[in-house]
Amino acid sequence: MLLTSALSPIMIRPTWTDIGRHFTFDTNNDELKERIREWTMKKMATLFHSWKKNLYTKFVKKNVMPIFSTKAYVKLRPFWDEFVQYKTSKQSEAIIRRNKENAAKKKYHHHLGSCGYMSAIPKWERMEREMMARGVVPQTIRENWGEHSKQSLYGRGGTVDPVTGLLDWGPEISRAAERLVHARVDVASGLLTPFLGTRP
Repeated sequence: MLLTSALSPIMIRPTWTDIGRHFTFDTNNDELKERIREWTMKKMATLFHSWKKNLYTKFVKKNVMPIFSTKAYVKLRPFWDEFVQYKTSKQSEAIIRRNKENAAKKKYHHHLGSCGYMSAIPKWERMEREMMARGVVPQTIRENWGEHSKQSLYGRGGTVDPVTGLLDWGPEISRAAERLVHARVDVASGLLTPFLGTRP
């Protein structure tokens, strides 16, 4: 089951304990420690998913076996047959087909880099601070944009002009950016109520 499922909480706890044996967290702030733990677990989950995807692409799709005597694959042998069986099952093929169809429908792609929002948000915040220090107020701050709205714009390639502070975006996201701006106006005027709960 190790290669065919996500990591369960039972597996995560000893993993985090093991990390604590190798790293020292120079803080007594429990909230900060919890943020570090959450980020680490998310990063490990992403790497684990990518690793399984690479195994599928490199071996299963080509119908070849890893060399289990090598250091990179020595621990895979007990789980390999189950992994191949799952990845070639009708259930897995249906998931792969659905994911490809969903990916093809995506119009507005993120521009975040390999570390995602974790590294992008500090860059955007620094950009805004540096503009403010020069006396240029970004439109996102002047109009009191929420963090989610700003991240939706910046994350898809939009920005603010460093000289004027006005919103700036390319033609590939113009329709989405204009809809976002109009939606904010509607929210401010009470015509639109944003949904902040959990969808059923």
